[in-house]
Amino acid sequence: MSKKSGGKSTKLVVAAIDFGTTYSGYAFSLISEKEKVRTNVWRAGSMASLKAPTVLLLNSDKTLNSFGYDAEDTYTDLVKKKTYKDYYYFHRFKMILRQSENIDESTKLDDITGKSVDALTVFSMSIKYLKKHMLDQLQNELSGILEKDLHYILTVPAIWDERSKLFMRKAAVQAGIDTNRLGIALEPEAASVFCQTLPFGVDDVGQSALKEPGAKYVVADLGGEENYNFSNTIPLLITQQLSFYFLTRKILDNTLHKK
Repeated sequence: MSKKSGGKSTKLVVAAIDFGTTYSGYAFSLISEKEKVRTNVWRAGSMASLKAPTVLLLNSDKTLNSFGYDAEDTYTDLVKKKTYKDYYYFHRFKMILRQSENIDESTKLDDITGKSVDALTVFSMSIKYLKKHMLDQLQNELSGILEKDLHYILTVPAIWDERSKLFMRKAAVQAGIDTNRLGIALEPEAASVFCQTLPFGVDDVGQSALKEPGAKYVVADLGGEENYNFSNTIPLLITQQLSFYFLTRKILDNTLHKK
């Protein structure tokens, strides 16, 4: 249960959902043991991963069928049996929040075959699945913890505008997350703060070199679409935002010019 101090409720667990373009996952930790981060291992055959594909499969009546590896496997079987046409299969749909300038509750999202569903429904059902999966895992590992004891964090790209962030918040609320227990965190800032907890360049008194004012380092998200370069960690300052395509092309150009 939640503890109270000075009349204010203090949450016992921080639970983060990383809703990615290609893969998604979650992690959680007790406030009292914040360095002990727990996460889930997703399995597909002999494969094991800390994230699952951001793939949503809906039934013909637009109810949830499956998510992640299960959705991929189920849809593959449906295609083989030629019974897939009445189902809705969504993947890489997060990109609509970057591509659409007028994203709102009326925005539609086309599945792989062109059938449309409300974008808010697709996002909220995906978040709801991850939330339920995380709660089941959490309650198996931490007995006595209730959902009201959680503070949720949902990560978003730094380049998103306020409209896209608001859309994600609405999707999370529709997924059953109390808006008063929901925080939105920028992906690069979350990664940068985590880097400062790593035992890299720690001095005699346990202070990380990455926390020093003026310290410069790079946080690269090689699995997504952006690369972020940070400097002046206090306060955090994003000095560059490069598309992964542009960065890769630049490296190739430089390599070819040297030959």
